[in-house]
Amino acid sequence: WTFLVSNFCHFSAFDQSAVDCFHPLLQVRASIRAVPAKFDADDGSQISIPGPPLSFEAALQLLGTPAASVLSQSGEGRRIKSLRSGLRDIAVVYVSGRPDFDKALTEAVLQYTPLGGIFKVHGKVPDNFIGALDYAFKRFPTAKWYYIADDDSFVHLGRLVQLASTFDATSKQYIGHRDCAGDSCPNSKVNCKRETMLNGAVNNPGWACGGPGVLMSRPLVEAMSARSCKEYYGQEPAPVCCGDMALACCACDAWEGLQISNVPSFNPGAFGKALANNVAVHHIIPNTTIALGKVYNLHMDLEHTNS
Repeated sequence: WTFLVSNFCHFSAFDQSAVDCFHPLLQVRASIRAVPAKFDADDGSQISIPGPPLSFEAALQLLGTPAASVLSQSGEGRRIKSLRSGLRDIAVVYVSGRPDFDKALTEAVLQYTPLGGIFKVHGKVPDNFIGALDYAFKRFPTAKWYYIADDDSFVHLGRLVQLASTFDATSKQYIGHRDCAGDSCPNSKVNCKRETMLNGAVNNPGWACGGPGVLMSRPLVEAMSARSCKEYYGQEPAPVCCGDMALACCACDAWEGLQISNVPSFNPGAFGKALANNVAVHHIIPNTTIALGKVYNLHMDLEHTNS
């Protein structure tokens, strides 16, 4: 813990900025220790990741130093306002099958997003991510970007805005932690409507892991919406097993030659690489989500800036 605090609170003397940084970390640490780390395997979305959830300390290491946690520089408030303005272009919607996650997501993420919501599901519904995208597009039709993620994840909103700014929002974009592209998954076969994704095929795009989230541009979402994908992927029995695979199939149906922009900083959790400064982390409990919001997203509230 001492190592984490020393890396998260940068100061040369014990001044007010040190107190401002250190105090919330102590509060966060206490709140996490007060709750047993039990894991509910029903994540309301795709195949559950085996094993215990990420600890708060592990999530901190994956997300890295919150550069804006101490807003002491005169220009910092203006930079935060710019990031906050960028959120007006991004619809942030979570797929949730567990009520205890809803409050955590609202407190840690959604209260800071002008275009945010929760799409409720019950159990593992194969077309849940498609349903969440339909919900997001109908509720926020003017958004430039649509971010859909699982309920047991956390997104660093400032980095999400920065990531979106590096892509062209006027063209089709599908962005996330890519799985099973090319021949990376032996014997994989996904029966999309337009064509089957086959392992080893030159044109096999794979899919993006839904847990930490998928970011899509409006031109692609408009094309996906026009396909009415729920009619096919919501069938019983389901042609595709999992929400993130079905979402990628819908994108593939709408975009011949689908290209997935691989962003490893959407960290899927237990099987993700230990990269720092991630955009999102997956496989965490609600109290960890709340705690991460206090460390990383609180500065997105303009009432907490110094300008």
